[in-house]
Order: sequence, then C-alpha cells, then structure tokens
Amino acid sequence: MKRALLLTCLALLPCSQLACANGLASTDDADAGAIDPHWPDASITNDAGAIDAATSGGDGGDAGDCKADLAEPWSGSGVTSAWMNQSVLTIVSGDRYWTYDYGTGAWGVGGHLETSWAGVLPVDGLLPWQDVGVHATYVVGTTLTIVSGDRYWTVDTGTHVWGATGHIATLWSSAPRNGGFLPWNAPNVQTAYPYQSGLTIISADRYWVQNLTNGTWTTGALESAWAGAPKVDSDSPWESSGVSASWVYQTTQTILSGDRYWIVNVTNGTWTDTGHLETVWATVPAVDGCK
Repeated sequence: MKRALLLTCLALLPCSQLACANGLASTDDADAGAIDPHWPDASITNDAGAIDAATSGGDGGDAGDCKADLAEPWSGSGVTSAWMNQSVLTIVSGDRYWTYDYGTGAWGVGGHLETSWAGVLPVDGLLPWQDVGVHATYVVGTTLTIVSGDRYWTVDTGTHVWGATGHIATLWSSAPRNGGFLPWNAPNVQTAYPYQSGLTIISADRYWVQNLTNGTWTTGALESAWAGAPKVDSDSPWESSGVSASWVYQTTQTILSGDRYWIVNVTNGTWTDTGHLETVWATVPAVDGCK
C-alpha cells in the first residue's frame, strides 16, 4: 500500500522523483495540435480501416530479400527505443521501426529509419542508426530527441525539420553523478521519457529526472522506485540486459527488457501485467522478415 501511495503522489507532484516521469507529455499541451502524431510515417491515418495490421509490411522490401530472423521488433537486436506522440507509439529495433495507434488499436506502417530520417545530418560522422544504434527517443512539445551513444539529434515532429545536434555531455551538462556514473556512461542511456515537467533517463539500474522547467536534477535506483515489480523469467526490469524502452499511455506505463514486458498503473503503483512481446504483439507486421 505504501508503494502504491508513493507512486501515486510522485506522479501528481512536480518532478522530484522517478515516478513523476512515469508518463508522457500531457496530451492537452497547448502545442499538441502542432504535432503530427503519425510521423515518422505520414501515410498512417486514424482510420483503422486504412491499416491492415495483419499484413502491412511497410517498406520491408522484396519478399525474396526477407530475413526470417528480422521479422518482429523483438528479433535481431530487439527493441532499442520507443516513443509516444499523442496516441501513436513508435518502436525502434536496429534500423527498423513499427508504429501502433492506441486510438485505433491497429498497427501502422513500418519501415527503415534511413528512409524516414533521410534528411538527418551525421554527428561525428555517424547517423543515429549507425554504430551503437538508437538508444533512446522522446518527444517534448513538438521536438523529438534521438540519442545514440553520447550523441543526440533533434527534429520537429510537425515540420520534420532537423534542429540541434551534438553530444549528450553538453545537452545534460548539469546532470549529477549517480553511483559514480553519468547518464551517458556505460551502458549508455537505455531509455528516456517525459511526463509533465520532468524527463526521466535510465541507464542500468539507475535513473535521473531532469525538471524541464528549472533544470534541477534528482537521481535514484530503479530497485527502490520499482520495488514492487514482479519478476519475469527470474529477472526484474533492470536486471539482465536492463530496460530497453518505456512509455506511458494515459495511466499505463509499459517497460521493456529484451523480449519481456511489465505494465504498471502510474496512479496507484499496481503492477497489472507481465509477459513476452511475442505474445502481446502477436499481430505485429513484419519488417525485413518472411512472416
């Protein structure tokens, strides 16, 4: 009960602890109307009838080039990042992406980041999906920030115009150490997501919360913040390979680690579901796969 009350209170208060970031930017934001929720793929519509979630393959290419081990988000390198933009979830794995609209309950068109992000410029000679790949993605207002290693890119989700780029050490220069580590130290930023006035950043079993209004930071350990999390395959979300992605839709936060997922209600701290992605995402369309 104390854990549920703590998570509830922190979700409602200004961002002073991790649970304050157990969500996404408010959908009643004044700028929400300027966001294109279906970017990176402008062909997605809110008409569920226009999307065949069972057969849509995006720009997956010729069937003769399919790769049986790269059909779904949890295959290959697994889910490496995800972000919410209004009701649309975008999932990234390697250089591939998938979209799912919570509003219609349908999978959208998937494809390749090099096509969707064709206008991006390199940082240190690298594009976001190259080298170590995309580690984290999050939307604040109309700006999508993409993190890869110690580098970042920004792009406007409405106009699709690329903005500032650089290094995380500069962007988060005031971030304090947590257990001797900064967010971009090994194993790098593993996920980041906004809620109200805060941005939560996760690396290994540590978290940072940046107050986006006044720039102050708080830090802590996931095993404390998520103390009630049940184990899946004998692991908590921060164990084994660590948290690979997290997002919140309405009052529900989803946490991924490898091919496993956890769901927690952010208003009362109740863990409501756990399992494996191949079960809950059974109808996901293939990208680069023979499915």
